[in-house]
Amino acid sequence: MDEHHSTITVSTSSLLQITQTCLHITSLNLSDTCLLDDKMILETGEYASTQRHTLEPGLTQIEIPIEEVIKAIGGGCKELRELEIRQTRWVTAQIIWLFAYYCPYLKRLDARRSPNCIARKLTTHELICSQHFTYQFEESSDSEDYFPFQTHPNNHSNHNNETIGPGSITMLQVLPEEIPEINNRSHQNTTWLAPVMTEDISPPSLNGHSIKDIVYAILTETRNTGANDLDWLDEYA
Repeated sequence: MDEHHSTITVSTSSLLQITQTCLHITSLNLSDTCLLDDKMILETGEYASTQRHTLEPGLTQIEIPIEEVIKAIGGGCKELRELEIRQTRWVTAQIIWLFAYYCPYLKRLDARRSPNCIARKLTTHELICSQHFTYQFEESSDSEDYFPFQTHPNNHSNHNNETIGPGSITMLQVLPEEIPEINNRSHQNTTWLAPVMTEDISPPSLNGHSIKDIVYAILTETRNTGANDLDWLDEYA
């Protein structure tokens, strides 16, 4: 791990709060983070990750699926243009697709060095969508600071140009290491109501396309070359 920073743990509940308090963010940096699958306690409205004691028996815990969180971010934060999810282990091909699918105004998506994405082109290139779309190759050294962000006061909703990154976002709670990840799937059928709101890595020619179109093309190409775990893509066709 780089000596200049440590991994920050973010929960699905804290990410969800972005849609309520940071509607005008333009940039979101979740690079080198760990994700905690949180749950909401129906009877109290509190989140399981915030509890310091054993939960009382009989309480109903509702999962907060990451897809619903990303969907809420895309629907509520319409000024979001840049997303950084570099060298992040919870980032998969599906996670990248969900951000591209639900955040239609993205102009830049950087998931380089994220090791658990099956589509190599998504993690070896920085995706930039402007008047003429370009790929940017990874050229940084291992000692690079992966968290170039601006700090802002807590009242994010009153700013038109905001950048959120690990260390600057106050509602993304840093959880103690002793709190385990919540992976209990006993209530997986409960519906969560979100707020309204192949080794060839040469870049294809996709001038003028959106980030969504670019990611979809790369995933389709990856599946056509023999990848077996991208069948979920058909659900979004």
